[in-house]
Amino acid sequence: HLLIIFSLSIINIYYSKNEEMIYLLSLNYITEISTPFLNHSFLLSKENKKNTKEFRINNLLLLTIFGLTRIAMIPRFIEKALITNVMFVIIFQLFLNLLNIVWYYKLVTYSLKHRYLILN
Repeated sequence: HLLIIFSLSIINIYYSKNEEMIYLLSLNYITEISTPFLNHSFLLSKENKKNTKEFRINNLLLLTIFGLTRIAMIPRFIEKALITNVMFVIIFQLFLNLLNIVWYYKLVTYSLKHRYLILN
């Protein structure tokens, strides 16, 4: 999805001076705050450290930050995409939102299944 955000940035630079588009792009870039936690989780998993406190805390932070920056912001993303009134932007924003919902569902169900949210 970073490629989609980058594409929207290029379109904005060359074809539009729409302030709503810039705001929407900024919101989408903010969602990347959760990426280091996801990468760290993968790294710990590869190192067979899923049963460590570090993994559990990181997982909890990942789910919290992902939920706040990607899932809770979906209504705002859709509102701003609709305001741009550019069909390409609206479709790709809806696509990004769908991807984030699917990923969040997978992250949460996996964490619950393996009890990675318990910090004891």
